[in-house]
Amino acid sequence: MKKYSEDFLKYGEIGTYNVENTFSRLKVFAVDRHAYKIQFMWFFEGRPDSRMTTATIRHTGAGRPYFVTRGRRVHLDEITREFSK
Repeated sequence: MKKYSEDFLKYGEIGTYNVENTFSRLKVFAVDRHAYKIQFMWFFEGRPDSRMTTATIRHTGAGRPYFVTRGRRVHLDEITREFSK
Protein backbone atom coordinates (compact mmCIF):
# COMPACT_ATOMS: atom_id res chain seq x y z
CA MET A 1 0.00 0.00 0.00
CA LYS A 2 1.30 3.44 -0.94
CA LYS A 3 1.78 5.93 1.86
CA TYR A 4 0.88 8.88 -0.36
CA SER A 5 -0.85 9.67 -3.63
CA GLU A 6 1.62 9.89 -6.50
CA ASP A 7 -1.01 11.67 -8.62
CA PHE A 8 -1.06 14.62 -6.25
CA LEU A 9 2.74 14.70 -6.06
CA LYS A 10 2.98 14.83 -9.86
CA TYR A 11 0.41 17.62 -10.03
CA GLY A 12 2.21 19.70 -7.43
CA GLU A 13 1.17 21.70 -4.43
CA ILE A 14 -0.70 24.99 -4.51
CA GLY A 15 0.76 26.23 -1.24
CA THR A 16 3.08 25.42 1.64
CA TYR A 17 3.32 26.00 5.36
CA ASN A 18 6.75 25.75 6.99
CA VAL A 19 6.94 24.85 10.65
CA GLU A 20 9.48 27.07 12.40
CA ASN A 21 12.64 25.47 13.83
CA THR A 22 11.96 22.09 12.19
CA PHE A 23 12.50 20.37 8.88
CA SER A 24 8.73 19.82 8.57
CA ARG A 25 6.58 21.34 5.87
CA LEU A 26 2.89 21.02 5.09
CA LYS A 27 1.96 21.11 1.40
CA VAL A 28 -1.57 22.00 0.30
CA PHE A 29 -2.83 20.28 -2.84
CA ALA A 30 -6.51 21.30 -3.03
CA VAL A 31 -9.01 23.63 -1.39
CA ASP A 32 -12.76 23.12 -1.84
CA ARG A 33 -14.33 26.42 -0.86
CA HIS A 34 -17.89 25.11 -1.28
CA ALA A 35 -17.48 22.10 1.02
CA TYR A 36 -15.01 23.89 3.34
CA LYS A 37 -12.38 21.14 2.91
CA ILE A 38 -8.62 21.24 2.36
CA GLN A 39 -6.33 18.41 1.16
CA PHE A 40 -2.72 18.38 2.30
CA MET A 41 0.28 16.21 3.18
CA TRP A 42 3.09 16.59 5.67
CA PHE A 43 6.71 16.37 4.49
CA PHE A 44 9.85 15.93 6.57
CA GLU A 45 13.23 16.80 5.06
CA GLY A 46 11.58 16.97 1.63
CA ARG A 47 10.03 13.48 1.75
CA PRO A 48 6.37 12.55 2.32
CA ASP A 49 5.66 12.01 6.01
CA SER A 50 1.91 11.31 5.84
CA ARG A 51 -0.92 10.18 3.64
CA MET A 52 -3.05 12.67 1.76
CA THR A 53 -5.27 14.15 4.45
CA THR A 54 -8.54 16.06 4.27
CA ALA A 55 -9.56 18.51 6.98
CA THR A 56 -12.52 20.79 7.53
CA ILE A 57 -11.92 24.52 7.24
CA ARG A 58 -13.28 26.42 10.23
CA HIS A 59 -13.35 30.09 11.19
CA THR A 60 -12.25 31.92 14.32
CA GLY A 61 -14.67 34.28 16.03
CA ALA A 62 -13.10 37.08 14.00
CA GLY A 63 -13.72 35.17 10.75
CA ARG A 64 -10.13 34.01 10.11
CA PRO A 65 -10.18 30.61 8.30
CA TYR A 66 -8.08 27.73 9.68
CA PHE A 67 -7.86 23.95 9.93
CA VAL A 68 -6.39 21.64 12.55
CA THR A 69 -3.67 19.07 11.91
CA ARG A 70 -1.36 17.22 14.32
CA GLY A 71 -2.75 19.23 17.21
CA ARG A 72 -1.85 22.51 15.52
CA ARG A 73 -4.12 25.23 14.18
CA VAL A 74 -2.99 26.35 10.72
CA HIS A 75 -4.48 29.60 9.45
CA LEU A 76 -5.02 29.73 5.72
CA ASP A 77 -3.45 33.18 5.48
CA GLU A 78 -0.17 31.67 6.76
CA ILE A 79 0.07 29.30 3.79
CA THR A 80 2.45 30.56 1.13
CA ARG A 81 1.03 30.22 -2.36
CA GLU A 82 3.06 28.44 -5.01
CA PHE A 83 2.94 29.89 -8.50
CA SER A 84 3.57 27.72 -11.53
CA LYS A 85 6.47 28.82 -13.65
